[in-house]
Amino acid sequence: MPELPEVETIKKHLQELVVGAEVERAEVLYRNLVEQPSVEEFERRLSGVKVTGARRRAKHLIVGLDSGDSLVLQLKIGGQLLLVPPVEEPTKNLMLILHLDGDRKGGSAPETSPDNCCAEPPLRLFLRDETEFTRARLLDEQELRERLWPRARAVLGRVHDRVLEWKNRFSQGANKASVAGSESRRRHREHLRGRDPLRREAASPSQGEHAI
Repeated sequence: MPELPEVETIKKHLQELVVGAEVERAEVLYRNLVEQPSVEEFERRLSGVKVTGARRRAKHLIVGLDSGDSLVLQLKIGGQLLLVPPVEEPTKNLMLILHLDGDRKGGSAPETSPDNCCAEPPLRLFLRDETEFTRARLLDEQELRERLWPRARAVLGRVHDRVLEWKNRFSQGANKASVAGSESRRRHREHLRGRDPLRREAASPSQGEHAI
């Protein structure tokens, strides 16, 4: 499963390579990938929109679009995002293909003509996962606040509760150790002074006995 540093790295790569590009067309190759909305609406709302940003919330990748929607990806166990030119396109375990134009980071796309040999070719963003556990959602701003942010706050709340629980346990253990240490030191001082109460009880005659 991608850990937080890996998800953060993917987010930075999206910011550098994909922000500013327009999604000309979206192809869903694995229908179970899409949790919300329907697959048909998912493809329709992803077509003709421009990528405005990329961010991360926990292990969720959030790709902002100029339509106001956000593409939320949870890569789960084996999810991968690949941005490659056509000659290097993968063919196995594909779940989603985003067809991008050649315009990235907000720059103007170079004209493609026989005289322009340096024109930036269109790229495709591939999502693949051999485990098929990766999931995608397309949420508007209100849905993003209602569904994703409360979950993140709930996770942080559970972490905070666990920290307080362990802090209380440590504090109680420290108090017990402090009381036990104080009692041990007191008895040690009395022992050195010859006034150990346990020694006095052992030395004193029991009831019904007389000292000689």
